[in-house]
Amino acid sequence: MQPIRAGFHSAVGEHPDAMVLFYAASCLAMGAEARRITSTGRDVVMDRYLASTLAYGLARGSSLTLEDVVSCAPAADMTVLLAIDESERRRRLTVRGANAYDQETLRGDFADRVMASYRRLLAEPFAGRTVEIDETVTMSSVARMSADFSFASEGGGA
Repeated sequence: MQPIRAGFHSAVGEHPDAMVLFYAASCLAMGAEARRITSTGRDVVMDRYLASTLAYGLARGSSLTLEDVVSCAPAADMTVLLAIDESERRRRLTVRGANAYDQETLRGDFADRVMASYRRLLAEPFAGRTVEIDETVTMSSVARMSADFSFASEGGGA
């Protein structure tokens, strides 16, 4: 995706609506593939999906409506939002090497606008069941939450 993204950005610049549609196209393709895989009884975890596409688009000033984008891809069964402390987020970006898009999130109130958009979007039906966790949550806790969700989804729980 990275080579395609670089070419796309050089062709259209930073137009917020074009960026949302580009990432929404990948959500459509990956969402269909995820549904195909889950239909075989396997689980799928995706790093980014519609909530991310929309939250960043809104923070960048996109004028597209939720309906414009959400109608094109399958809804998530569950969305997990990792909401870490801002100083920890900045530290992690520095350690891994922040790219140009990461740099954008370090300016002004951009990160706050993204998180506000996430929280608003996670109340929408397309997000499915939502869970917000922070950096103190262990991987085993996340695995338990996911297992609890799978059990409930299969009719084994509430």
